[in-house]
Amino acid sequence: QWYQRRVRVISEKANKGLISIDPMETLFTAAKILLEKKIHRLPVIDPRSGNTLYILTHKRILNHIYPYLIESKLDPFFDLPIQTLGVGTYEDVKQLKYDSKLLQAMEFFAKTKISAIPIVDDNMKVVDIYARFDVITLASRGKYNDMDITIRDCLQLRSSQKVEVLTCRATDSLIGVIKSIYSAQVHRLVVVDDTNHVVGLVSLSDLFRFLVFRSQYSKAEETVADEDQDQDQETHFHQFEFG
Repeated sequence: QWYQRRVRVISEKANKGLISIDPMETLFTAAKILLEKKIHRLPVIDPRSGNTLYILTHKRILNHIYPYLIESKLDPFFDLPIQTLGVGTYEDVKQLKYDSKLLQAMEFFAKTKISAIPIVDDNMKVVDIYARFDVITLASRGKYNDMDITIRDCLQLRSSQKVEVLTCRATDSLIGVIKSIYSAQVHRLVVVDDTNHVVGLVSLSDLFRFLVFRSQYSKAEETVADEDQDQDQETHFHQFEFG
């Protein structure tokens, strides 16, 4: 009993100030917290014991709601192109080449909200991608302080196997992009044109931002005819609880 009380006290101190969620909250609330707090992991905390029951991420929420999205009658906007809906980033998309320095990537990550940078060849066609998560690999290999290392060398440290760059078109439908991200279990797709040049990026965060804060996307509201303006934004989230 003394040990259990001691563990509970330590847990309460550790959780003080930690962004977390109650297990009886909805997935809609969880997705909203992830977006508003700009975090990628949200602990589900037992209010009685203070123990962490689960760690929620955008990907885990998508994995849970995806079957319901596919089986349910979808709103018309799911068939609209992602660029028409304003889902994704299409302006000032940073790009690097294999011989670019790590320092450039780190500066991009520090100055912008982007989580990944498309890597292009001399013809400006996408051939790879470098993500914030790849920095962890550098740290584990003791290369973090070597800012003159090239992106090619950084990617070779990632794995002996080349990672496939998954792409989509700006004209692809929202549900089509959701299916692609779910099927590949990735965090983002590179948006390219017919010549494989980078047009933009669309991430899990972009998808959830649209689904959670849909009324703020004026393009979608103007394009979808006869859409019910009072429709509950929680349509595909509010009925799903953690328990």
